[in-house]
Amino acid sequence: MQKIIASDADIVVTSDYAADMTLLHKQAKSFGVKQPFVDLYMSNPVALREIGDAAIGSYTSEVYIVGMDTPANKAFVERWRQSKNPPYQYPDYAVGKAYNVIMYLASGLKKAGSEDHDAIIKAMEGLEYDGLIGKQVVRACDHQVQTPIAVTEVVAGPGQFYKFAAPGKVSILPMEKVSTPPDQTGNPRCAAK
Repeated sequence: MQKIIASDADIVVTSDYAADMTLLHKQAKSFGVKQPFVDLYMSNPVALREIGDAAIGSYTSEVYIVGMDTPANKAFVERWRQSKNPPYQYPDYAVGKAYNVIMYLASGLKKAGSEDHDAIIKAMEGLEYDGLIGKQVVRACDHQVQTPIAVTEVVAGPGQFYKFAAPGKVSILPMEKVSTPPDQTGNPRCAAK
C-alpha cells in the first residue's frame, strides 16, 4: 500500500477476486490510498456487499453488468425479476454472461442444424448475435467473440439495483473500439484479414 501511495500512478489495475479483492480494497481505504482501482470483478454484488464503501470510486468493465441500458438486457432483467424464487433479486455478472453465451451457442446450433462438431464450428464462424450487451460476432479467423464492453464506476448505495455501493451508470464501448484488430492477434489465419 505504501508503494501505491508513494507512486505517481493515476490508477491501480488489478484482477483480484473474492477474498483478495475484498482485503485489497479495505486495506487501501484504511491506508488512505487515493488512487482509484480498476478491477474486473467489481460488478460482483456478493463481493461489493462485503467490501462496502471502500469500493466507491473503483471502476470495472465486463461483458455483463446488470445496469446495461439495452432493450435485450432490460427484458432479461424483467424476466429474471418475474421468475419464481430467483436466488437473488437481480442477475449478477456471472448469470448474465452465462445466459448470453448459452443463447449465443444455441443460435449457432440452430444455424448449423446439427450437433456435428465441424458443422457447429462452420456455423459459428462470423455468426452475429444480438446479445444482452448488443451485437456480438465470432471472428472467423480466430474464433474469438468480438463484443462491446460495459464500463462503470462503483457509486455509493442505495442505487437502482442494490442498497450498498455498486455499479452506477453503465457505458457501453463499441466492439470496434475494444477489439484487437485481426492483423494484430498474432494468429497467422488473421494476418491477411
